[in-house]
Amino acid sequence: MQPSPKRRSASSGCDAAVQEEVEGAPARARGVGGISPLLRRSPSRREARETAAASTSLPAGARRRRAPAAGIRAAPRQTRQGGLVAAYDVVDVGELEAEGPGGMVRKVRRALDAKAFGFNYFIFPPNQEGREHEHGDSNLEEVYIVVKGTGTMRIDGEHVDLHPGRFVRVDPAATRLPISGADGLEFVTIGAPLDRPYEPPSWG
Repeated sequence: MQPSPKRRSASSGCDAAVQEEVEGAPARARGVGGISPLLRRSPSRREARETAAASTSLPAGARRRRAPAAGIRAAPRQTRQGGLVAAYDVVDVGELEAEGPGGMVRKVRRALDAKAFGFNYFIFPPNQEGREHEHGDSNLEEVYIVVKGTGTMRIDGEHVDLHPGRFVRVDPAATRLPISGADGLEFVTIGAPLDRPYEPPSWG
């Protein structure tokens, strides 16, 4: 185990700068009654943080945006053209069209216009098999989040029980087949490539 690097105190850099200034100053400027200015009151940590924040450069006319406090909705973002856009998007599954084989897919990612990763909502009727597939070519890692109902996920021939609150991660090249139980099955899939940025597909 390598030794941890020696940590400098928050004020070490400031102390060094003050020391150099004092040593290079004329003797008459080094204090009153022989007392070094280094013994005068040092700025508090809060004052140091505020000074550092104030020195951070921003483009002319720009205003720093603070994160909203808990329970307060974020303010709309301002576009370069001066218009306003919402800082978030909301959609209810019940508002989305049933798509895909058997109408079991609700294309949530497309509705929200999310771009960082893929996700969709699936609603299986009772005793329904999905489509066996894998994502080896796209190297897409997926996580399945069970919301409602029960069933199984057959992964490379092994059965994994599904129930509300269960999360299942699947390797890209592993085959998977969701199967709903007698009371149906609802789950969310989330996925993204392991080796490159996600690119939203044209189909949703």
